[in-house]
Amino acid sequence: MTKLLEVKNLSVFYDSQQVLKDVSFVIEQGDYIGLVGANGSGKTTLVKAMLGLIPISKGSINHFGIVDTRQEIGYLPQVAVTGNTLFPA
Repeated sequence: MTKLLEVKNLSVFYDSQQVLKDVSFVIEQGDYIGLVGANGSGKTTLVKAMLGLIPISKGSINHFGIVDTRQEIGYLPQVAVTGNTLFPA
């Protein structure tokens, strides 16, 4: 199978607080995944790290075998309905 995403020993800190510690996984073509966890468990931090929006302290993230793919990934976060109505078209 083709590796689409590989995260190896990923650690992320906010100031001195470690929020992700040695996270590792592989997503291959055809895999179905879900990212679940309690509030504050690091789900959003993991996604932001994978997108290159926050710096990682340790480890590596490879998209299709490429380490730095920030210019090849688009990210559109959801906003509340009020945010959509306040945004001029």
